[in-house]
Amino acid sequence: MNHQHITYLNGIDGLYFYKGTLIAIQDSGNQDDRIVQFNYDVKKGLITKAKTLQSFRKDFNTSTTGTIIDNEFHYIANAQLRSLQPDGSLTNPEKLLKPVILKLKLD
Repeated sequence: MNHQHITYLNGIDGLYFYKGTLIAIQDSGNQDDRIVQFNYDVKKGLITKAKTLQSFRKDFNTSTTGTIIDNEFHYIANAQLRSLQPDGSLTNPEKLLKPVILKLKLD
């Protein structure tokens, strides 16, 4: 019997190479944004494993943009990009929150 596990790859807004894996920020626009670590088989062109490192945080609001320093992943948890209008102005600037930068220890 062939057991396949399905994961979604859409909404990736930040992809980082780390020790032969890919660290991805997946933005859904809700608090179910997540940080995921993918194992990728180059020869087969397939994701072979997906491990959610962090998800469902109250402070997630368009999570985006990160960097890896040593074995830690630092990223913006609440970029609030959906507050921007096409002309660059802000919708309800008084409702913007202070930026939240989070870090995760990577294996």
